[in-house]
Parts: sequence; structure tokens; C-alpha cells
Amino acid sequence: MTTKLTGTALECYILTGLNIKDMYDEELYGAQILKNVPSSVSIDGPTLYATIDKLAAEGKITKRAAVQNGVYCEPCKITPLGKDWLKSFLEYIEK
Repeated sequence: MTTKLTGTALECYILTGLNIKDMYDEELYGAQILKNVPSSVSIDGPTLYATIDKLAAEGKITKRAAVQNGVYCEPCKITPLGKDWLKSFLEYIEK
């Protein structure tokens, strides 16, 4: 059984994946973010990229235009604001 994520839960998964990679000072592409999501969770491409755009607009992640192997992509990285939001959210749900 798979679960389709939306809203805050989806944002949390994306930020968590980016936060893990940030320890190594790396950016992630959308496909790489999806690899960090458990197989029991379903995120389609349009939902992923809409959420990435939302997180970037809120300042929780950065993204930049890039071309890799001739393909346009937007690598992402979590910001200090994104880290703080994620930490606060995880503390809240643990209560």
C-alpha cells in the first residue's frame, strides 16, 4: 500500500531529504529527492515540482537553473529558514 503525500507532510519529506544532503553541502534534483522518499509514499512529478516552487518562494529552499547532460534542471538546497521550520515541525509532531 502506498500513501500519496500532500501539503505539510510533503514539504516535510522534501526538506528532510534536502537537509540530509546539506550535511555534505550538496544540491539535489527532483529525481534525487524522490529517491529519498520511502517506497510506501507516492509523490508524482507535478506535485513534487509545485511543492519545490512553493518552498523556494517561502525561502525554505534555494533552487537555480542548470543544464546537466543537455537537460534543464533546477538543483535545490535547504536554507537556514527551511532547517528551522523543519526542526520546529518535527518537534511539534513529537509532542
